[in-house]
Amino acid sequence: MSTFPPSDTAPAPQNYIVWSIISLVLTFATCCLCYTIPALGTAIVALVFSIKVNGALNKGDAQGAASASKQAKLWNLITLGLFVLGVVVWLVAFFAMGGMEGQQEQMEMLQKILDQQKTN
Repeated sequence: MSTFPPSDTAPAPQNYIVWSIISLVLTFATCCLCYTIPALGTAIVALVFSIKVNGALNKGDAQGAASASKQAKLWNLITLGLFVLGVVVWLVAFFAMGGMEGQQEQMEMLQKILDQQKTN
């Protein structure tokens, strides 16, 4: 029977790097929706704090690592909230404008305006 001696050191805090990278990729991929652009900025901040966790641990700064971990988690939650809000706003706007049919009508109208400008 083997037992491990009790450890005085606390476990390393999570760095949330995977969550930060996924947030950054998703917000970058959907930034053409325009409503998710604020989430792109907060995803970058979350990634920076995620990277700081490992840097602080390498320096032996457990308190700094724990603080950076909390900040990374907070900024990832903010990113998630802004992302979901942006998608919901986009969906509401999309369907309020008539969905695909409304978008097609707007594109046809824009094409007519551009054609008129070319002839003038």
